[in-house]
Amino acid sequence: MKKKRPKLKKLTPNELSRFRKRLRSQIRHVTQDMGELLSKRTIFRDLIEISDSNPNIRNPSTFYDWIISNYVVSSCVLLRRLCDMDNRSISLWRILYLLLEYPGIISRASYRAVSGYSSQADSEFDKMVGKGRKILGPAAIRSDMAKLEKAEARIRRLVNKRLAHHGHPGALRHIPTFRDLDNAIDTVHDLVLRYNSLLTNKGLTSAEIIRVHNWETVLFTPWVLPGTRGSPLSEREKGNQK
Repeated sequence: MKKKRPKLKKLTPNELSRFRKRLRSQIRHVTQDMGELLSKRTIFRDLIEISDSNPNIRNPSTFYDWIISNYVVSSCVLLRRLCDMDNRSISLWRILYLLLEYPGIISRASYRAVSGYSSQADSEFDKMVGKGRKILGPAAIRSDMAKLEKAEARIRRLVNKRLAHHGHPGALRHIPTFRDLDNAIDTVHDLVLRYNSLLTNKGLTSAEIIRVHNWETVLFTPWVLPGTRGSPLSEREKGNQK
């Protein structure tokens, strides 16, 4: 998708305030999407650890391969959603684009206000934006946008050429690795936390959803009951069928 160059637009103070509230709502949605992506990765890593400790469950590999495929597809698509450039979408990329179009959305004054005029607001803003700066300038936003685009570039090609569409066999010469996917997720996560903090002053250390239950408990109970769905019958059950 061809990127449009942001056009600087001036807003009145009231319009700026309303637009800032709109972006705060959008970054909350983006943070939720990021949390979902991190949760998927945690469960996948846990499953890999479980299978590493019990190689028998990898043979035959059909189910194991299906788990890997589902994780890769769902994570790549969700990552693309976070970086979507479509102006109809809510994404981190779109938030950065709008911040370029409407300078002054992220300002020291707005950060003070959203923090409840905390005594630490100025030092926190200095740390994230720069000592003494009144607003988050366009150069910093463009730098973050470049990091975002670079992080998901190979993932985007994978989605466009293999997952969402059938591209020519040679259209994707270098297939991303799990390390590439992890690096992309980590970079986007850092940027989500940064802009969530700048817009809402939440100060999150992670966007991952905190689970109130242990998802692994579903694995503690046998999935296939004896005598059902092609499971091996015990000698006693075989005798009863005669």
